[in-house]
Amino acid sequence: MVRPVLDAGVSTPLEWDELQGDLSPSQFTMHDVLQRVAERGDLFAPVLAAGQDLMPAISALEEYLRG
Repeated sequence: MVRPVLDAGVSTPLEWDELQGDLSPSQFTMHDVLQRVAERGDLFAPVLAAGQDLMPAISALEEYLRG
């Protein structure tokens, strides 16, 4: 998501190795996110490609709500 401000931050998925040290939303801006995708690829693609079977979660939720 791009925000209408100077040096707008953008949402981007991270790899596990990036979750070390000091992270700041200001590290990921609309100015550099395309280079990031070019270097690391689309990190979110596997989530969309495989699809998800939500029936186990729905069944667990129904069971939980029944008490």
